[in-house]
Amino acid sequence: MDTIRTITRILQQLLFYLFLIFLVSSCAQKTPTRPGGLPQGSGKLVLEISGLRNDAGELFISLFSGRHGFPEDPQAAILNIHREINNRVCRVEIDPLAYGEYAISMFHDEDRDGEMKSNLLGIPKEGFAFSGNRSTKKGQPDYDDVKFLFLVPEKTLRIVMQYETVGRDRQRIMQEKKSRD
Repeated sequence: MDTIRTITRILQQLLFYLFLIFLVSSCAQKTPTRPGGLPQGSGKLVLEISGLRNDAGELFISLFSGRHGFPEDPQAAILNIHREINNRVCRVEIDPLAYGEYAISMFHDEDRDGEMKSNLLGIPKEGFAFSGNRSTKKGQPDYDDVKFLFLVPEKTLRIVMQYETVGRDRQRIMQEKKSRD
């Protein structure tokens, strides 16, 4: 009788351990991941850019996958795109794009010289924008301010161009001052 109980106990333990092994292996069969914990895969990123002041020149877009070189060094970007502007808007599809963390900077190269024009104070004369539509009132954003996760088969980012902010702010302040007087 003791032999039967011992065999029964061993079989129960064996079944329990087999069940645990099965449970652990089924949990481990999730989406494979890349370093950093991001899932493998790719999808389509759609950029819808609006707020352009005219159709002159082209839009210069840089896609960054890290802080290095962001936002001004297109050589550090993983992708640089030049696109024509129609009716003051631009639509760009990046397909395929690997899942990951990215940031976008762009400028409206109105004179097609490949460089962002600025005045003596360093204030841009041409339009610019960043993923996340981050305002530049507190200075140029860094990568962490505008980064986004791309982890779905298709994602659309709506980005609005910004133009020389000091003049706009000065006009707004003057209008507010006039309305108070």
